[in-house]
Amino acid sequence: MNKFKSEAGSMAVYVTIVLFIMLVFIVAVYMRTITVRKEQIVTASKIKESYEKDNERIDEIYANIVGENTDEINIDEAIESGTNFSKTTTVYDKLNNTVVIPGGFHFASDSENIVEKGIVIEDDAGNQFVWIPTGTYQTSTGEKTNDLSRRIFTSSGATGVTEDNVIENYFYGEENSNSVANSEITGFKTSAESIANGGNGGFYVGR
Repeated sequence: MNKFKSEAGSMAVYVTIVLFIMLVFIVAVYMRTITVRKEQIVTASKIKESYEKDNERIDEIYANIVGENTDEINIDEAIESGTNFSKTTTVYDKLNNTVVIPGGFHFASDSENIVEKGIVIEDDAGNQFVWIPTGTYQTSTGEKTNDLSRRIFTSSGATGVTEDNVIENYFYGEENSNSVANSEITGFKTSAESIANGGNGGFYVGR
């Protein structure tokens, strides 16, 4: 009888110890879960806060990525103020034509606000340049196109030069490698191509 009680007591102690260990384990798991959950909440809160801040600065962030100012610029106010653009900036004239202003330039005081009449920019030294659009652009009388090709001008009009040969002993066609300015022409055309073809949509000539 005493032996049975002794074994029963030992079993009770064993069960108690096992239950205690299990309880400690469960409590530890629970505490770890709470800690992880708190860390997740803190992380989620930080992500949300960062997202909200970035969302408020989305235009600024985009501008830094593409390297240009994306704020909507009123061309009339920009001409009137004469403020310098700190970096290359895309502006739209009153007919929604694209004009790219290099950093360090401002609109000349006598610049027009539509491409067809002459968008003029100026640096601090007073050097002035006029924007020439390429590709399709809008005018007050409708849509026009400038395809960047060389032309032969006669009394009856202008004819585009497309052949890669010597033209009347004066110059070579655009793609002829014999031209002394072949690399310069290629670089210029790449930059001045229409926006649809990956260029700036225009170029400048000295005034």
